Amino acid sequence: MTQQNSNKALVKRSSVEPTKDYTMYREFLRHDFWYTCAYCFITEAEANAISFEIDHYFPQKHFPHLASDYSNLLYSCRICNSNKGSFYPNDLDDKLGNIILRPDKHDPRDHLKLNGIRLDALTHTGQFNIRIMRLNNLRMRRLRELRERLSYANDIIAFGLIQLSTMSIDRFKGTYRLKILALRDKILGRKLEIDQCADEIIREKCKSPFVDPDPDKDQQLKDLKAFMKSQRAITGEQFSRGSRKKGSKRK
Repeated sequence: MTQQNSNKALVKRSSVEPTKDYTMYREFLRHDFWYTCAYCFITEAEANAISFEIDHYFPQKHFPHLASDYSNLLYSCRICNSNKGSFYPNDLDDKLGNIILRPDKHDPRDHLKLNGIRLDALTHTGQFNIRIMRLNNLRMRRLRELRERLSYANDIIAFGLIQLSTMSIDRFKGTYRLKILALRDKILGRKLEIDQCADEIIREKCKSPFVDPDPDKDQQLKDLKAFMKSQRAITGEQFSRGSRKKGSKRK
C-alpha cells in the first residue's frame, strides 16, 4: 500500500463530507470519473446493458477501515469490477510494477498506447493491466472500432469547419455573401462556445440518464413495502384457512 499520487493523474477528486455509507458517494464518483469506468474507460453512454458499480481499490475484506474512505473508491463498470476481483498490490507488487492502474493516481498513457483497436503495453505495468483487466478482449476491441468510426466522422466535420473559417467571401456572388458570412459567424461562434465549456460537454456525452438517481425512489420503496405487507397478510390469512380445512377433512 505504498502507491504515490502522480502529478499527471487524470482524475481530480471532489472534496466530500465523510460518511459511513459509501454508496452516498456515487454521484460524486460519477462526476469525478467523467461518467466513465476507471479501468477500461467505457462510458455510461456506451455501456448499454453493462451496469456501473463502486469499487473498493483496496478490498473491504482486507481493509475494512477504508470501506468508506472516498480516496479508496473508484467508479467501475461491472465487468472490470469482476475482473479485478479482490486483487490489491502489496509492497512487492509495487516494486515489480504489478499494480492495477487508477486514473486518480496514474496517467495510463505512460503505460498503454492505442494501436488501432488494440492496446499495446509500454511498460510491464501496462502488460499486467492488459492481462488482468482483459483490456484487449472482444468487447473492448468492438468499442474502440466504434469510437474510431465516430472519430473519423468528427474529423470530417472539423475539416469542414476549418475550410469554412478560411474560405474567402469574395468567391461568392454578392447576393450570397451576407448569408454565408452570417452562417460562418454563427457556426464559429458555436465552436467557441463549445471550446469554452468542453469539460461539461464531455461529461454530458459520457453520461447516461438511465443511471441517474430516481428522485421518487424513497417513496416508491415505501409504497412497495406497504404493498408487500398487505400481500403477506392476505396470503397468510388464506394459508391459515386452507390449513384448517385440510385438518378438518383428516379428522
